[in-house]
Amino acid sequence: MTSAYFSISDPKFDVLVQPTNAQQKTLACFLRNKIDRIEYLHFKAIMLCNPAVSNLTLFDQHILGVERNKYLKSMYNYCQHQCGKVQGPNRFAEILPMAPIIENQAKEQKDFHVYVKTRHMLQHEEC
Repeated sequence: MTSAYFSISDPKFDVLVQPTNAQQKTLACFLRNKIDRIEYLHFKAIMLCNPAVSNLTLFDQHILGVERNKYLKSMYNYCQHQCGKVQGPNRFAEILPMAPIIENQAKEQKDFHVYVKTRHMLQHEEC
């Protein structure tokens, strides 16, 4: 997510290619929605404060949920301030649907990493 945002913050880049030669779907989201720096920072904080992460205690989930709500309210207020009372909620609603796309991209990258590590281990066991 970070590399996708910063690759579009410099107008020289419109494509981000990973070592796997896959273009990041997150980059397309950021380009399509024209995310500014403050929206990006809010969105990143919202993504990091995910109470649905596995192996968290109920207390930890509660803390993350409270923090996530703070960032959600702050981003909503920012959108209203930037876009007005009428268009602000629309802007907020444009940004939030990016979350599943970014979560899927992260899962795909993690799965690819596990695959590469497994192949590497298997190759060295055969030697």
